[in-house]
Amino acid sequence: MSNPSNKDLLRHFLEKSWAETYRAQIGDEVTSSIIAGLGDESLGGILSCNKEKVEEKVIVVMEDQHIVACCVYATRHDITYIWAFYVLQALQHMGIGRNIVELIIGRGLNQNTLQVTALQVSKDAVHFYERLGFLMTDAVQFQLTPGHEEPALTMKMRPRGYRRK
Repeated sequence: MSNPSNKDLLRHFLEKSWAETYRAQIGDEVTSSIIAGLGDESLGGILSCNKEKVEEKVIVVMEDQHIVACCVYATRHDITYIWAFYVLQALQHMGIGRNIVELIIGRGLNQNTLQVTALQVSKDAVHFYERLGFLMTDAVQFQLTPGHEEPALTMKMRPRGYRRK
């Protein structure tokens, strides 16, 4: 995702999906603040700035030259961490998110534990992960911006033997 135009496409998608997802849940002020954080080279910490050792992989789903879904993940030891996982609301419940998780598992990561952190107010996201087989393992405070934290759930899944439901 080092190409500036690709990064701009991802930034635009995240701005749109975060506004859709979070304005009603956490309010305009906090949502605007996290969107403003996308302005730096790392898109607010979503991507690594270490060009020597980029560990994360970015999956995007495109439609008519626009990103409609994305997911970032990285494997460290035996855990595959998933973050920045969004599907535009108009395209949710169509299997796109499930297909992305299955793609990650299919990339030889089926022996790893998959881990994601979801805001508790994002009930649709929590239910999505539960339907895939993720289990809540911890309740944490997740910092969205300096000075603003939200309750979140750490959820994990062992995909060994995963079968599509």
